[in-house]
Amino acid sequence: MRLVGELLKKDIKRLRWGLWLLGALLMAHLFLSLNIVGLMSNGPQFEDYYNGKFLRLYTTSRELLSVVIILLTIILVQEDSLRRPGSGALTRPISWQTLLTSKVLFTLSFLVIPPVILELLALNFWHVTSSSITLSAYELLFWQVCLASFVFLLAAMVE
Repeated sequence: MRLVGELLKKDIKRLRWGLWLLGALLMAHLFLSLNIVGLMSNGPQFEDYYNGKFLRLYTTSRELLSVVIILLTIILVQEDSLRRPGSGALTRPISWQTLLTSKVLFTLSFLVIPPVILELLALNFWHVTSSSITLSAYELLFWQVCLASFVFLLAAMVE
């Protein structure tokens, strides 16, 4: 388990630029969702004009977030390959189970859970009922895991 923690720290250090970009996009996404709620409370004359622009920005930020998650997942998998020549697979004491565990842990903790929490916060700001938020949480988590696992497997096969 200690080796998994060391690999996780190494991945965080190596992908810190991508994590900063992901954090900035998450904050921009949250800012846009708060502004949409604020504009809705100003009345219908603001809703039509500004919400159209903010909703387009909101969906664009969501798509950019997905692109950054896909790129970070690809880089994460491609960086530490056991099969790549010169990777030291014969000399380093890392089994494929340990490497897979650290990569999956990184993916879940930084690329899957934060966007799901952000979407649930946005739904809460939009005054969606708690039962709908609970149902949405399962769906959001499912689709985020599907996206990450698909890219994870594709990046491992293309190597």
